[in-house]
Amino acid sequence: MPRMIIADLAHFLDQGMFPPGLHPSALRLARHLAAIVAWVTHSLAVGPQQTNVACRCRPGRRPCPGDIVADHDRVTDRIVWECPSCGDGGTIGGWRGTRWDCGLSMPSAATTATETVPAAPEPQQSAATVTLTFTALEKNLLAQAAVDFSLVTRLVPLPGDRQWSGAFTLAEIDDLVEDVALAADNSEEPGLCRRLSRLLERLEMIQVATEDRGWHDRIN
Repeated sequence: MPRMIIADLAHFLDQGMFPPGLHPSALRLARHLAAIVAWVTHSLAVGPQQTNVACRCRPGRRPCPGDIVADHDRVTDRIVWECPSCGDGGTIGGWRGTRWDCGLSMPSAATTATETVPAAPEPQQSAATVTLTFTALEKNLLAQAAVDFSLVTRLVPLPGDRQWSGAFTLAEIDDLVEDVALAADNSEEPGLCRRLSRLLERLEMIQVATEDRGWHDRIN
């Protein structure tokens, strides 16, 4: 039977971070919710949108093939989400001001009437980026390991939906290496640990390549 999860993201946090003592099942749920928040607040689309956040359910002990569809409800200021494949869904509150609120300043119904349009920020020089391509499996592993979910939600599917691509700075690649290494060290599932270790090896090779040869337009 599909579940309806009514959650407050802030309840999972301590000083804006997931605390070290958070139960693994609660941490997995919190990461899932944070990924949805990051996608919705990063997107400029209006209305329900398909995210690249994979459903975490396992109907019949098999991974659900669905990707989450989510929207921002301006009346309640909650993020509403659902998996179109299995029906798992819920709402998320307490997301404003967290590290996964990507700062698009989505107005709520209560603030729309009094909000003023902020002045446009001064243009800043963008850091050089490298475009990385991941398989669907690697993308799902990153979703489990990355502390900053905006690094995962920026990935977009390539034709065929078998690969995902996104642009990263060298500092962000370093963050991914650290996150995946920590997840591999802490994994209690041998199979997951092996998959994370293989992804870590690939990321470390990319890390060395960018440091040795400078920035590239694309690294596959």
